[in-house]
Amino acid sequence: MPAEIPARAAREMAALLGGRPEALDALDAVAPRTADALAAGFADVLSESGLGRAEREIATLAALIALGDTGPQLAVHTAAARNAGVDDSEIALLVHHLVPYVGFPRVLQAVGAMGLIRVPPEHDVGLGAHTTRVTDRPAAGEEERDPLVLLHAFALDRRMWSRVLDLLPADRRVIACDLRGHGRAADAPPPATLHDHADDLAALLDRLEVPAAHVAGLSLGGAIAQTFALDHPGRVARLDLLATVADPKEGFEERARSGEADGMAAQIAPTLARWFTPETLAENPWAVRYARDRIARTAPADWAANLRALATVDTRARLSEIAVPTRVVAGGEDRLTPADDVRTIADDIPGAEYTVIPGAPHMIALQKPDELAALLAR
Repeated sequence: MPAEIPARAAREMAALLGGRPEALDALDAVAPRTADALAAGFADVLSESGLGRAEREIATLAALIALGDTGPQLAVHTAAARNAGVDDSEIALLVHHLVPYVGFPRVLQAVGAMGLIRVPPEHDVGLGAHTTRVTDRPAAGEEERDPLVLLHAFALDRRMWSRVLDLLPADRRVIACDLRGHGRAADAPPPATLHDHADDLAALLDRLEVPAAHVAGLSLGGAIAQTFALDHPGRVARLDLLATVADPKEGFEERARSGEADGMAAQIAPTLARWFTPETLAENPWAVRYARDRIARTAPADWAANLRALATVDTRARLSEIAVPTRVVAGGEDRLTPADDVRTIADDIPGAEYTVIPGAPHMIALQKPDELAALLAR
């Protein structure tokens, strides 16, 4: 007869493991006092306030990797970490972080036991005055379509697309890069206008030997995609413009000045409130943790320069010149670029398709990756 466990322990077991672990019953049959100690751990240590479930599981994974020869426990706690909201990309970064501390043998042993999702290859690409980091997933088999290039939102980086990329069909080459002032391209010469970003994209496609691409951009990335399509029309096969703008907004300069005067900590709360729904902020999943971290790590000079570049967006008067198939996508719960405003971009592009993703806030790629991937794959 399985031993009774405290309700507090049962809640932690359900949250982390999906229910009562088999190991508990196995121990109860041969070493009941050890089973009681395991249950007490869930009731006491694991349910103690101060450290969240995700933080505890990351710490547990680090300890198990450092110990070595802990394959079964790593498998259990990798699953528990996922249940606690830890993303595989975070676990992969943890593994990379541990290499200089525990060595390659234990890290390699751990990776074999953890069952992590395969990550797409990345490499650095020089663009003249600066270098960017590029995620470049090759097509499985012979590629028959133009590569899909993903341009991230303001203050984030190429990792914004990680969940969308995982959901896209494997027969398509997908490229995501860090824009100037973001990610590994931080501290690059600041962009004066969006045309600088558009020229960077043209140079990147040259380096990657891509004649033309399907370009999709969200927010700042969408404004750059419009600019690129107008500045380099022969390089674009298709456009997806997501939760973006074609006119400058008054708030851009105010936010730029705030970053310079008040620092990045002051930008976190108002920016996340613009990007996500209150329910998602309350849950604090990987997407929110990632966005918070990227804002906090942005240099005020990069923050201000890119907002001022976005304030130069000048595509509205020329949208009618875009001749490639274009889809304009809005989020139904987007407070920053409301659906009615985004619709006007579709209205001004001949033959453009307009789509609203219900319930999506501004950061569609982070909060609605399944729906967005399905659209991009069409």
